[in-house]
Amino acid sequence: MNSPLPYDMGNAGDLLKHGVISEILACWVRSGPGTPSFYDPFGGVPWQDPPHHRVVQRVKALNGFTIQDAQSDIENRYLGSGHIARAVGEKLNSTIEVYVGDRNSDRLENLVQCGLQPIELPNYDRGDGYSLLKCSTPDSLVLIDPFADFLPDHPPDVFPDIRDVASNCIVVLFILLDPNNTEAIQTYRDQRNALLQHVWSIYCPPLSGTGILGESTYGAEVVICMPPRVISNMGSPLKRALSAYTKALENVLRKEDSMVNLAIDLSDGTEQK
Repeated sequence: MNSPLPYDMGNAGDLLKHGVISEILACWVRSGPGTPSFYDPFGGVPWQDPPHHRVVQRVKALNGFTIQDAQSDIENRYLGSGHIARAVGEKLNSTIEVYVGDRNSDRLENLVQCGLQPIELPNYDRGDGYSLLKCSTPDSLVLIDPFADFLPDHPPDVFPDIRDVASNCIVVLFILLDPNNTEAIQTYRDQRNALLQHVWSIYCPPLSGTGILGESTYGAEVVICMPPRVISNMGSPLKRALSAYTKALENVLRKEDSMVNLAIDLSDGTEQK
């Protein structure tokens, strides 16, 4: 299935996002109690086949990390978020229930036909992915992976909902940042610091000269919001896993762009680079 999206799946931002959700889900399954569900209201397409040859090389170089296990057919296809989540559970002999949405009816139907479940919750409107944040999704990982127009208008409305729902689930927010719009980025960071709690973040800058669509224009940031009980239960092993993955991904990307530096900030100043 060829992606109609204007980027190559498996670009640097995808590897950051998918590596993070893979490590979170794996750590959760191993730590218990129970198995999380996974929600992605901005589902997109299920996979890209075949992936860019450099994406294949990158995934193969991420030895020992969960994303490599989840992308077990990387020579033929690069999986999207929902299928990665399901694959993580399968690799750990567990069942992660995956629920997806998309404002595009054809894309949603495609995701469902590929084996994922549609989100069917009170107050959820598939035309507005952010509406999931007003629903009850306990004991789950919620991925908010919106469009490039998230900034500058959405944070004041979306951040309070993330803060509220993150009292009983993990929320991972994926944001594209235009490095040429420093004012919007600073406003976003000020709003994030003021409105969100228990936040970890990892940032990947734009890459140049790689030939992979979607990673030369925007930087990509992953923001992780967790309930205190989750931090208490699996915070330490998850910090170690995310720190190790960030360093490994940085090393892989530096083979193509030697100037790349990934910035990781795990809350309370425990880990900062």
